[in-house]
Formats: sequence, structure tokens, C-alpha cells
Amino acid sequence: MCNQNFKEKLVERFPWAADVNISVGEGWFQLIWNMFEELDESSIKPEIFAISESYGKMVVIYLSPIIRKYTDLSKMTCATCSQGGSIRVINGQSTAYCDSCYQSAKAEYEKMKDALKAKQVSEPCYRCGAQEASIRDLDDDCWTVNCDDCWNKVLFRKEEDKRKLNDLVLEIKRSISQQDK
Repeated sequence: MCNQNFKEKLVERFPWAADVNISVGEGWFQLIWNMFEELDESSIKPEIFAISESYGKMVVIYLSPIIRKYTDLSKMTCATCSQGGSIRVINGQSTAYCDSCYQSAKAEYEKMKDALKAKQVSEPCYRCGAQEASIRDLDDDCWTVNCDDCWNKVLFRKEEDKRKLNDLVLEIKRSISQQDK
């Protein structure tokens, strides 16, 4: 992987690369150097986070100021109608919606869920594949298809998670009260 001398040479020539996490073989040193030279000459300066290897090729994880601008804007723009919005969750899926489109999408989701419940779904359990399964509500915004055994395990895990969270809160409160003494 990237040795210290290689990294020092890069940072000496390209000071903006000091925080880049580089985890590739030294054989790619010249490739990275050439890429950094082209980036240095370019008017668009991306923010590079990491350079690594995946499936035999170099992977560069970066964000340019222009890309950052539009990804930030996308979080505040309805994906359906382009009006102002915010990220909302329906059935575990996060999407930027305005209030109106969110209400429409939520109503559509509820209709679909009700229609599936009425049909008593012929899909197998999502967890174990058992044929005798039905739709179960995980919470207001998420549902799943489970057999009775898997559903009981889900409920047990949810209760167990609640107990663990309560225990953690109590532990934190005890710790804070001991520090106050």
C-alpha cells in the first residue's frame, strides 16, 4: 500500500492532497501524480476523500464544489415536482418531497399496502422464504411480509432493543449523577 515517502512527495507538490486517504500499491504512484497534475491545472477543484483499489482498478472518492452544490440542493427540492421540499421517509425509502407530493405519495403507499393486505399476499416470507406469510406493519412508514415465526422474532428484537436502550439511558443518567457528586 501507499508508503510514507510516496505520500510526502504528493503533499509536497500538491498540498491540497494532505488529507486524502490513499490505499493503493506504489505501482499507481505515477497515475495518481498525473491525475493530481491535471486536477491542479483544472479550474474545477474536486475535494478528494480517498483513493483505493477495487476489482483491479483505482477508485477515487471525491466531491467537486459543483457536485456538492447540487447534491445539497437535491435534499431541499421535491423529486416529484421540483418545488421546495425536504427528505421524507415512506416504507423505509428516503426521498425529497414537498408537503403536497409527500401527502400524495403517502396516500398512494397506503392504498397499495391496503390492496396487498386485502389480497392476503401470496409472496413468501422475506426472511426465511416460508410460503405462509402475510403483510406486517413494522411502524407507520414501513411494512414487510413475514411468516408468524419470523414476525415473532422481529417483535422480540424490537422489544430487546427497547430494553437495551432503556438500560443505556439509565447507565448514562447514573454516570452523570455520579459526576455531579
